[in-house]
Amino acid sequence: MISAKPPGPSTPASEAELRLRWLRAQPLLVLAYVIVPGFAAALVLTLVIFGLTLRADSAVGLVIITGGPLAGFIWALTRRPEWWLTPKAWARRAFWITALVCFALLPATGYWSPIQWWVWPLVLTLCVVLPTCAGVLAGRARRAFLTPYGPDLGETGFVLHPELNGITGQLRLELTELRWNQGGSGQEVSLLLKQIEQVTVIEVSETLAPARRALSKPDGSGGASLPPGRVLQVQGRRGTILFPLKEVDAFAEILHRRMAARPQLIKNARVTP
Repeated sequence: MISAKPPGPSTPASEAELRLRWLRAQPLLVLAYVIVPGFAAALVLTLVIFGLTLRADSAVGLVIITGGPLAGFIWALTRRPEWWLTPKAWARRAFWITALVCFALLPATGYWSPIQWWVWPLVLTLCVVLPTCAGVLAGRARRAFLTPYGPDLGETGFVLHPELNGITGQLRLELTELRWNQGGSGQEVSLLLKQIEQVTVIEVSETLAPARRALSKPDGSGGASLPPGRVLQVQGRRGTILFPLKEVDAFAEILHRRMAARPQLIKNARVTP
C-alpha cells in the first residue's frame, strides 16, 4: 500500500516540508493506484464469479486471463517505497496499471455472453474512463507534490525532471548524479554530483553565447543549439555543461542542496527500511 510516511531518504531540515508535500499528494495517489483500479478489480471479480455460476467450461482459462492483470495490480501495491521516488512516472504508471485491470473486464464480460445491448458499451466506456481518471489523479498528485518547486526538494531522494526551455531532451536529477539525454542524438550522459565543482546561472543572448552547446557531453562534444535566455552552467572536472531550463534559479538551488546533502542522503538511504 501507499504509506502515509514520505518515501526515500531526506535530511532533518527538509522533513517537515516533505511531510506537507506528501500529505497533499498521498490521498490522490491512493485514489489513482488503489481506489480506481480497485473498483475495476472488484468488477472483474464480480463478473468472474457471476460467469462461473452460469457455466463452468473454460473456467481455468478465464481465471488465468483475468488473474494475470489482477496480480499486476497487487504487485503495484506491494512495491517498496523507492518505487514512489519518481513523480514524473506516477501518472504513466497509474494509467497502465488501471488499463491492465480494465483489460480483464473484457474476457470476464464475454464469458457469460451478455444479451443486454448496454453491457458492452458500458464496459468499453469504463475501460477508457477509469485509466484516464487514474492518470489524471496521479498527475494532480505530482503537481501537488512538486508545487512549489522549492530548494527543500534538493534535500530528499526524489528523482526530479526539470523542464527544458527551447530544446528537446531530458534532464534528470537522481540521488547521486545528473543524467540527461544529449540533444539531437538521444544518447544519455551522466555526471556524478561529487564531480561537480561549480553551479551558476548565466545569461545567453543572440549576440553573447558560449562556445559550448546545450546538453553536450562534459568534453564539449555533441549537444544542441543553445537558445537565448537564462541557462544553468554546471562546471565538472571534465568540462562544462549548459542546461537551458524554465525554472533555472529554483533548480540551481535544488542542485546546490542535493550536492551538499548527498552524503547524508546516501547514509539515510542505506538505513531506510
